[in-house]
Amino acid sequence: MHTKFHDETFVFKVKPRDFVPNIQIAACYIEFNKKILFLKRAIGKHEGGKWGVPAGKIERDESSRESVIRETYEETKIVLSEKKLKFVGKLFVCKPEIKYVYHMYHLRSNHLLDINLNNEHQDYRWLSIDEIANFPIMSGGLEAFNHFKSFLKYN
Repeated sequence: MHTKFHDETFVFKVKPRDFVPNIQIAACYIEFNKKILFLKRAIGKHEGGKWGVPAGKIERDESSRESVIRETYEETKIVLSEKKLKFVGKLFVCKPEIKYVYHMYHLRSNHLLDINLNNEHQDYRWLSIDEIANFPIMSGGLEAFNHFKSFLKYN
């Protein structure tokens, strides 16, 4: 099962036949008070002005867990607790310019976290499920969030 976007982005729960990813991405859905942390990409960056969760490319010789901890710290200065960090699933994303495996992690925080953005982002918000639908989310990001919610229901 997949979803098609107007910009020809496809998000799959099951690896498509002949799917060969260019890269792998690790993303963290950080939750506080039933809201998820979203970052606004800086103008001039890829998908500038759009919103997404902390995420980034998995480097060579790095696990997805190591990557999501590193990327989240680089983008927000949040130090993720390995004990609280939960892997919730992966998706297979096809965009016109790239194919990638999208590894999703979840961290529920009991307190409001301090956010210090790097130059890749210009703003952040804690968004409820209803608010997310009204924000300009990165290509494939809304579908990924919907899959994230469904993975949580079964874990």
